[in-house]
Amino acid sequence: MVNVQTMRAFLRNHYKAGNDDTANALIDAGLDDYEIFQDFSNKDMHNLCAAVRKPGGQILVNNVSQPNPDVNVPPLCEMRLKLGAYAAKYYTLVGRHINAQSMSWVYVKHFTKLRTLTDNHKDPDNTPELSKKVIISKVIPLMEEHLRGVLGVNKLPLSYLIRGNPEVPDLFLNPMRGGTTPEGPYGTAYNSFSGEMIACAPHGTPKYDEDNATLMNILTELVSGTHHEAPIKPYKRARDGRGAFLALSQHNLGNNRFGALSWTGREVSRKMGRVRK
Repeated sequence: MVNVQTMRAFLRNHYKAGNDDTANALIDAGLDDYEIFQDFSNKDMHNLCAAVRKPGGQILVNNVSQPNPDVNVPPLCEMRLKLGAYAAKYYTLVGRHINAQSMSWVYVKHFTKLRTLTDNHKDPDNTPELSKKVIISKVIPLMEEHLRGVLGVNKLPLSYLIRGNPEVPDLFLNPMRGGTTPEGPYGTAYNSFSGEMIACAPHGTPKYDEDNATLMNILTELVSGTHHEAPIKPYKRARDGRGAFLALSQHNLGNNRFGALSWTGREVSRKMGRVRK
């Protein structure tokens, strides 16, 4: 837990709380730690600021009941707090620590770019299609690129589902870009927010399961009515789009295509029922 004095200075210096009265009111309303930002949606933060501005009720002053005074929360402060909550959710998604450094304004301000890109994003209109001219061996690479442009429930590219290693990379070996004017609060191993999200978004979560089911639907539609339905059939019941994509790739492109993946050719074959354990 961050001590009150430190959090008060943090809210004033990075989030333009204005004065100690405003900072104290924000802390009393729940912003008493860096990690707490991840619990707030945009609407939640708006409601918190509204409640701080006009708390209502009565307080005792020298044993005399008086109306609880309003508190000035500048619009700039509310804007920064909302962006801080957005940034904290990103850090949680990619497994980065939420602390005084990552939540400082010099880093958080860069999330304006990501939020704008996400808000204005439109998924690709057309999914790659099989035809006599575009055979499956050509469609699979096209599908990889297509999935980079399709956002899932966490608003990250669905290509994170089919990355080589499903494990989340060790961010201690991939520090956040530093300096007084960093390029962005993503790791030095990546050149964009999307690159880090694709590499670091966790597998095995409820939201992953939803995205995985979406991928299964895309693949089912892709191969419907063709002999390519066979490799993905074992994955339909579990709605396992990742497994279906790897099996389809293994079946048509061979072992070398996804050599870095966690499933070997034998493991894929076993899941398809071709070999015994």
